[in-house]
Amino acid sequence: ELIRSLTPQQCRKLISSTPVIPSWDLSHFSHRRHHHCRTQNLVCIIRGDSRSVHDLMSDTNLLEKKLKSLYNPVEWNPYPVDYWFSNSQRYKHLSILYNNTDIIGYLSQVRDKAMLMYHKKAYLHWYDKYDVDQDMFKLGFDNIHCMIKSYCEL
Repeated sequence: ELIRSLTPQQCRKLISSTPVIPSWDLSHFSHRRHHHCRTQNLVCIIRGDSRSVHDLMSDTNLLEKKLKSLYNPVEWNPYPVDYWFSNSQRYKHLSILYNNTDIIGYLSQVRDKAMLMYHKKAYLHWYDKYDVDQDMFKLGFDNIHCMIKSYCEL
């Protein structure tokens, strides 16, 4: 259910996460703004005892406003923030999972390096040994190109 809420579209299945934020303190996290990125969905996972969680969620508008300012959600998603709760007497943590365009640079590097190695015929003899033909490489390159294009359209 968590993955489905973050990645409703087939071609955008890559999820990023923040480090665990102790004591729900978002102030030290504000330097990691994602203004150059567009976020499709994000899930805020809150762990703590029920009273603390209730106190935090008493002003969900403030928390959601802060998350939206940090993660720059797309306009077409009316509910970009989802909350999940976990009752814990020992811990008071906040984790954020998100699906955004920050992944484009990494995907492009992987594609470019793979294509360079493919055109130089690096390691292709190993793939031939296991019946991986050129059509499979073409399909892989097409798939990653479609993923990059899909994320660019956010």
